[in-house]
Amino acid sequence: MNYTLLHRFANISNLFRKQNSNLFSTKSNTQQTFNSVLKLNQCNNHVKLLSSSSPSITASTPISLKNHYNNLYNQNLKSQNQRYYSIQQSTNISSAIEPIVNHNNTSSNNKNNPKPIEDKPKSWYKKYTTLIKLPITVYVTFTAVAGYVATCPDNIWSWTTLSMVTVGTFFCSASANIFNQEMEVQYDKQMARTKSRPLVTGEIDKDKALFGAIACLSAGGGTLLFCQPVAGALGIINIFFYITYTEMKRTTAWNTWVGAIVGAIPPMIGTVAAAHAIEPIGVFLFTYLFLWQIPHFLALSENLKTQYQNAGYKMLVVTKPTWVQPVANMHIFAGAVLPWLSYYYEYANIDLIPTALISATFVGMYLPHLFKDRGIFKNKKTSTNVYKLTLFSLPATLLLLMAFRLPFEYI
Repeated sequence: MNYTLLHRFANISNLFRKQNSNLFSTKSNTQQTFNSVLKLNQCNNHVKLLSSSSPSITASTPISLKNHYNNLYNQNLKSQNQRYYSIQQSTNISSAIEPIVNHNNTSSNNKNNPKPIEDKPKSWYKKYTTLIKLPITVYVTFTAVAGYVATCPDNIWSWTTLSMVTVGTFFCSASANIFNQEMEVQYDKQMARTKSRPLVTGEIDKDKALFGAIACLSAGGGTLLFCQPVAGALGIINIFFYITYTEMKRTTAWNTWVGAIVGAIPPMIGTVAAAHAIEPIGVFLFTYLFLWQIPHFLALSENLKTQYQNAGYKMLVVTKPTWVQPVANMHIFAGAVLPWLSYYYEYANIDLIPTALISATFVGMYLPHLFKDRGIFKNKKTSTNVYKLTLFSLPATLLLLMAFRLPFEYI
């Protein structure tokens, strides 16, 4: 015969290793199963001993030795495999059988098979801040505060009104984010970015989350309505816009523009609370944030393209990847021109410094095109850089807008 003894042992050992994980995931702690594992481990140890010498099975090898391992390979191992699979399929209980350790080589086994690290349970703070998407909620609330500060005249300034705008917008944003996660649990499981969310892992019950979303809607919408009815209406309507956006993510790429409307409304809430009406500065901030969000989100989604595709989301980077760059360029161009038109015609009464910085932000998004064979979406590095630029430029421009505010005396 032309095959070696080591080769036969290796085949047995490889099959044993493949079954190890399945075997140890069951809780059938019977002596029969334990003995079967012991036999297979002994074969595994034989392979290690033979690895240095590798004797061959030849015509002169005793027939009894060849028959012994042929029987073990062809009969015993196959029958054990069938039993292991049947045990695995018939139980939902986790592992109780401990793997057999070669005590003669403990140090090497510890290196090759480190103990699994158990995940520590999340704190209640971590779970609930993830549920409301705290960083995004704070970001959205800041845009509403910026709208109020940039708009409100000194003669009607009110810290109470500003506080209500802050609290109301915060709870409305939290409500929208909870509704979003509650609706997407089954799809969040399929994305690495979202699979650890508390509704996906079961750390927070869906019914409790839904109750929390309704409670936040009531608290946020009620606070804004008490502050200023139009501001309250905008806050409540925006939550339903976000729910619509969540539904559209699986049907059409136009969901991106609906989501941009959701992100553009909060600063208008602040301007309405300050001026008690929809004024030009509110329209300007709405348009600015709407245009800003398109390249911002397209840059983000470019890096998550595979995850969106696997989860079945109809994002533009998935459905029309060749359109992504032209669409981003259109919004970048509009965003670069808009501030100067507003400043020239004194439409929104905005100072020169924030006007220049807002325009420069959009110009910066286009800079990758100035390099050969480069673009916002040519590779992951450039799209990530554009995403970071948009992420940090928005609060910077809004801070300057507040610092150099030129509010009208509204009647």
